Amino acid sequence: MTQELVIVVLLTGLIGLLWAMTVAIWEGKHSTSQAHEADPSGDSSDVRPGESALERALTHQTITA
Repeated sequence: MTQELVIVVLLTGLIGLLWAMTVAIWEGKHSTSQAHEADPSGDSSDVRPGESALERALTHQTITA
């Protein structure tokens, strides 16, 4: 019974972590697309305050795709 409980807890935590990462990535893409709509210049070389390296990479990848 104890081993099953440990496995269930670990799997639940793993699923929760994957869900949280998925939501964070989706929100990042969603906010990035809104930023492009608000700023139609299309210049991704300028760095905006508070923008992380991951957000810049996602922006660059979205523009080049």
